[in-house]
Amino acid sequence: MTSLLRFSDLQARNIVKSWPQLRRLQKLHGFPLGRMLSPNIRTWTDDEIDEWYASRPVEGPEPRGEAKKRRDARLLGPPPTVAEGAVAGEGVGRTPTPPEPDKPERRSGTEARARQGPRSERAPDNTSTTTA
Repeated sequence: MTSLLRFSDLQARNIVKSWPQLRRLQKLHGFPLGRMLSPNIRTWTDDEIDEWYASRPVEGPEPRGEAKKRRDARLLGPPPTVAEGAVAGEGVGRTPTPPEPDKPERRSGTEARARQGPRSERAPDNTSTTTA
């Protein structure tokens, strides 16, 4: 006979931690929907779970953005120093990164209002509509 697994069994096997995570796995990653034994009891078979687990990729996708930069820095290591035989200003195996353009300084709303002065000295706000 096939053994049936309930949600708590999936948690015990460290497959899911919460119902929302289970729903995401079902919607985005093909996790089996299971079967309803009663209106409030959903179960899965061992075979369903084992097939799904076997279908999962061994490696994740290629990292992007900051994760890729951290990985590349970790794999390439720090650039060699001039004492180690490197030419000054050149890293071994690295492509030079272009300088970042000057970014305007960002201020919070509080700082911007503080620069405007007290409310009584500001220009009147014409956004309100009043009728006589």
